[in-house]
Amino acid sequence: MKSRKKNLEGYQSCIILDTSHPVLLVGGGWVDARVLVERAAISVIVALDGGADQLARLGYGPELIIGDLDSLEDARQWAARPVAVHHFSDQDSTDFDKALRSISAPSVVALGVLGDRLDHAVATLHSLSKHPMGVVTTLIGRADVVRYITAADVVLNLPIGSRVSVWTMQPVLFTASSGLQHPLDGLMLSPTGILGTSNISTAPRVSLHKPADQLGYYLMTAVEHAAALYAAEGSS
Repeated sequence: MKSRKKNLEGYQSCIILDTSHPVLLVGGGWVDARVLVERAAISVIVALDGGADQLARLGYGPELIIGDLDSLEDARQWAARPVAVHHFSDQDSTDFDKALRSISAPSVVALGVLGDRLDHAVATLHSLSKHPMGVVTTLIGRADVVRYITAADVVLNLPIGSRVSVWTMQPVLFTASSGLQHPLDGLMLSPTGILGTSNISTAPRVSLHKPADQLGYYLMTAVEHAAALYAAEGSS
């Protein structure tokens, strides 16, 4: 792990974790213990503020803690441990947003960031759209797995009958699709029009296509199909 700066003020971007390994982000919300065990074995573990306490209760220790540190049960106790603690003072962004702009890694899986509060979930999804060309990030909640897609062409391998939901926070035109009960060909998604669509896969291979110069969209499916989103071809 390479750290380029210890104390950060304001909203500027600064890479504090530069790694060639996958990263596992853990927040203070609900965490699937099975996924934690699976991903911790192959990832650098990063706690989002109070997520460090949750990790400790589950028997894990983070290599890095990022956030405004207002949720840690005992910040002094963590400061005494062999873990890097990076404090951001700004209150204009979430801890998840702070992490996204501070990490350079091939991929990120985030647990405990969707949670039970709608405002927290919306803020988390918004953070993904603010970093469209950043780290490839997959969010895992109780029922859903979410990935922000910026690639023009995406292929997803799913069991027939799987839920495939597509949502956006900015206008996106789908030029073609395949393997869906309701084709997206020619569909414009927009916050002021059709915001999203919930669909069903009708073939083992689902493809989605949009112009390369347009921003991204959220691709969601059931949490048991998380591996399919990890492996989605072209899903930068």
